[in-house]
Amino acid sequence: MRSPLFVAILLLIATVADARGQGLPSYAPLNPMGSSRSAIYFQPFLDSAPGAWDMAVTLDYGSVIEYNRLPPADYILDSELLRLNLSVRRDLDSRTFLLLDVPVGGAYSGFMDGFL
Repeated sequence: MRSPLFVAILLLIATVADARGQGLPSYAPLNPMGSSRSAIYFQPFLDSAPGAWDMAVTLDYGSVIEYNRLPPADYILDSELLRLNLSVRRDLDSRTFLLLDVPVGGAYSGFMDGFL
């Protein structure tokens, strides 16, 4: 006789066996001051799936506040930044792919400061 936990685990494994592997989202700092002085960025490995379409939508929205009083670069940065990225990818074979990537960005004077 099998335990209910064992049966539940087998059912879970059976239902997700066909799920595609997923990578981490690409990362680049939203703060323009941080991105100008940082090399942090990565693009995850994507499994090849010839003939399949892959679509992704990513959205970053943040309030950026930075106060720098170090001469000669005194500045105050207080803004809200938007980054929306739409991408469509199709693998032609295991080594060739097509990619359409449409980034949209915006910078605002802080209309959501009270909410955020």
